Amino acid sequence: PTHAAEAAVPLDCSLARTTLREAAAGISGFGRAAIRDRAAPLAVLASGPSRAVRVQRTALNQRTREIRASSERGLLDRYRRNTGALGRSLIPAAGRLARSVDADLARVAATPAALRGLVGRVVASGRSGNESRSLALRAHDPQRTLERGYARVEDRAGDPVTSAAAARRARMIDVRFADGPVPAEVLDNGDAADFEQIRLDGVEDG
Repeated sequence: PTHAAEAAVPLDCSLARTTLREAAAGISGFGRAAIRDRAAPLAVLASGPSRAVRVQRTALNQRTREIRASSERGLLDRYRRNTGALGRSLIPAAGRLARSVDADLARVAATPAALRGLVGRVVASGRSGNESRSLALRAHDPQRTLERGYARVEDRAGDPVTSAAAARRARMIDVRFADGPVPAEVLDNGDAADFEQIRLDGVEDG
């Protein structure tokens, strides 16, 4: 099959490889020559902006020096004009201003201590008020009432039962003491006085 393909397509692989290598070498040589020929003009063009910047920087520095020198001369002339009567009148005013600044600095230095004392008094007053409110809240805590021997009657949903009629309707209630609830059932004996018996869970009827 190989010989048949070579006979059908007369192609010399060795010659083709040689031709390809020569073409590649030629392209590479042309590329290097193009880069070499264009590098120098590009370098010249690239240095143009830097030269312009250097020229402008030099001119700017020169103008800055001129402005500084002119300002110094103007300030010196103004100082010389003001060293007369106006300068002598400014000296006492400067002394008074310095004394006022010193007094302000002294007041500012004393401010933190005064603020600390005020903040301490406010904090102490707030702490005392919080303690009083805490005691008042503790006095109104239902748990304190239970601890004094009272009991709270609740239905099984945890809502308070405040009357006998409500207890009859609920039937199944909890009698809550300070140390926990006791389940109970309300039994109506049907007599004329509507006397109810309460049977506690785990206790014989009586």
